[in-house]
Amino acid sequence: MSLPKYQKAVIVEKYGSGLTLKEIPVPEVAPGRVLVKVEASVLGSGLKSRVEAPKNPQFSLPEPFIAGTAGVGRVIESDTFKKGQLVYLDSAVWSRDAPSHYLVKSVADGPTPESKALSAQEYKRNGYLSEYALVDIESCYPINEEAINFDTDFIPGLSFPLVAYGGFREVDLKPGETVAVGPCTGRFSSAAVAVAASLGAKVLALGRDKAALEKLASNYKNVYPVVLTGDKEADTATLQKFGSLDVFMDFSPSGVPGPIYLDAALGALRFGGRIVLSGLVFGNVTIPYALIVANDLTVKGKFMYSRQEAKDFFKLVENEIFKLDHVSAKKFPIEKYSEAVDEAQEKGPWDHLIVVNTK
Repeated sequence: MSLPKYQKAVIVEKYGSGLTLKEIPVPEVAPGRVLVKVEASVLGSGLKSRVEAPKNPQFSLPEPFIAGTAGVGRVIESDTFKKGQLVYLDSAVWSRDAPSHYLVKSVADGPTPESKALSAQEYKRNGYLSEYALVDIESCYPINEEAINFDTDFIPGLSFPLVAYGGFREVDLKPGETVAVGPCTGRFSSAAVAVAASLGAKVLALGRDKAALEKLASNYKNVYPVVLTGDKEADTATLQKFGSLDVFMDFSPSGVPGPIYLDAALGALRFGGRIVLSGLVFGNVTIPYALIVANDLTVKGKFMYSRQEAKDFFKLVENEIFKLDHVSAKKFPIEKYSEAVDEAQEKGPWDHLIVVNTK
């Protein structure tokens, strides 16, 4: 079966002008790269606002580019993978020379000149809202189909818990430890709750929406919904009722001035406790210097995950340690991408996926 010359793709021609469905050439394979028939791509809540707003020089990519972050597909041509191999298509692109140089497909590049050089290559910055994709070998993760028992269209949604897994690996979360995640009703943060639960931790799910927290916690035996008020002393006392925290993971979203529950968590962490910042706060963080020193606390920032961490996470999925029992997906054909993007704007937990199909 010969390949078509053209494919459908959802394009960002220029920031501020939104998205456009176009026909573009199917890319040709090259050494070190893989041509993939994309089957599905997942949508997050920030795509529409990101591409309809004026270009943010600190958080953008060169135009034009194909939209969409993580995907799943089958290998068409490669000098590494077998034809037909099912692969997770990663949104993270790392320099082969140094992890400090990177970009996130369809989202933004890193701050270094080397990161800008990566994003200058169109195929690297292109996302997966397309029928075909040209991808670096390092951005393809083979999935053992015989080991999974869920809809393969769910696979792109693993991008949400994968980010959280990288954060927990950074602070060496252990089974039996107590970890607080907050706020935890967004896609990445609710996925963090699922990951921590699957790793055998006692998980405190923090937030203000009692009903949403209780619904999230109902999926797991070791997750406890914890409603906080924003009052530092009261919230610290609430957390202390569950015993000392070993780990606090912050997933504060963009648009807030600082980490929402960090102050409360600092008062509940044990001596030697760990804090991992994985959110998207652009403001400054103020921490009590003396308390950090006196309690021997570790504060770490974590961006995404390493390639080895990604491989290890997919082993958890294939061995049914991280389960997708509660996952559902609302699917749209690529021709109805606009409806899918609007649907994805609604905030919600990670396990209610919005997927664009290109099978």
